[in-house]
Amino acid sequence: MFNSDDLYNIIKNIVSNVINSKHLCDWCYGYVKDTNPFTVYLNEKIIIDKDYIEFGNKKTENININDKLILLRKAGGQRFLLFDVIKEEGE
Repeated sequence: MFNSDDLYNIIKNIVSNVINSKHLCDWCYGYVKDTNPFTVYLNEKIIIDKDYIEFGNKKTENININDKLILLRKAGGQRFLLFDVIKEEGE
């Protein structure tokens, strides 16, 4: 039989797994790989183009190769919002 602590831990694990599987908003770094066409390197498996990024008031003309981007990943993980640009040192 389960006691109340066991039931609490089971429910806690289920809720935690559901929340983690939903890919709620998260942030990540990306690096500008190229500006024409505009592509961003997220990791060795994921490179995205500008069609997956919402730029808000940021202009791609002011972003250069190797700039570090702070991106907010929307729920579901398919779209990103450009939060800020960290310029390559010396710029």
